[in-house]
Amino acid sequence: MKHKRLLMLIKINTHWDEIKVEIMEKLLRLKLEQNPYVKQKLLQTKDYLICEDSPKDSFWGIGKNRDGQNQL
Repeated sequence: MKHKRLLMLIKINTHWDEIKVEIMEKLLRLKLEQNPYVKQKLLQTKDYLICEDSPKDSFWGIGKNRDGQNQL
């Protein structure tokens, strides 16, 4: 239910670019709280850089030139 309400807020919000990183962080934290095994594995990475290796997305991932923002 919470997720559906969040998605509805996103759809009607005209300032998506200003809030998308904050929303993604909240969603990922919720996901990790629901998946303790995945949360533990992520914590074990410590300070290692984790990249979203997406050649099509240079905002959430590293992009095709591998110089993207990697916001995910």
